[in-house]
Amino acid sequence: LEIMRPQSEEGIPLIIEGTNVMNAKKWEELSYVQGLLKDNKVLVKRSPNSKFRYYDLKKNIGKYKFKPPVEEVQKTVNDFMAESDEIRQEGRLERMYLQETLSGHPEMAEEFSTWAWELLIRVSSSCGWGLPDSNELFIGMRGVETP
Repeated sequence: LEIMRPQSEEGIPLIIEGTNVMNAKKWEELSYVQGLLKDNKVLVKRSPNSKFRYYDLKKNIGKYKFKPPVEEVQKTVNDFMAESDEIRQEGRLERMYLQETLSGHPEMAEEFSTWAWELLIRVSSSCGWGLPDSNELFIGMRGVETP
């Protein structure tokens, strides 16, 4: 675990493979995610092109006119998938990606109970990150560039 500390201190992304912390195979199928989240709304971001620029309206203290480069809406996973497919089939330039914190979804409790949390907690502690209490799901259309 100590081998990871310098990388985390320098802010270099850390990818740990082959740990079997969770059954990643079942997450390869979008139908699994659709089954877990069912008709719950998730955060979907839309851009007029493949680039998703970050912005924070709270930092616009001068109240300048500003048109956000990314639109944020709530959709079900099924609606996101259907609209993504429609955009792709029609050859439109706009792109979308789904970004959702899974920690706030009670339907994830059973899934989380199958994860090997001991290793996650040891790695997190060793790298000085605190408890791993946020799980983010990202699903993007092909070609999406996120911040």
